[in-house]
Amino acid sequence: MATVEKDFKVKNGLVIGSDTESTSSSTGALIVAGGVGIAKNLNVQGDIYQNGIIFTPTDPYATTFALLNI
Repeated sequence: MATVEKDFKVKNGLVIGSDTESTSSSTGALIVAGGVGIAKNLNVQGDIYQNGIIFTPTDPYATTFALLNI
């Protein structure tokens, strides 16, 4: 594992080849210790988990999400 001590900027797209599944905030192909700022769209293909709550699309083309308490 490489450690970058200063800012790391990528001018064009960054592709992460790992397909490691995320099961918590500390697992997966990309792990971020701090917050995430996103200036444009965020596209998520799977479910979204937040503090024990699943946000899942009601259909593949949904623009709203069903709230499921787990």
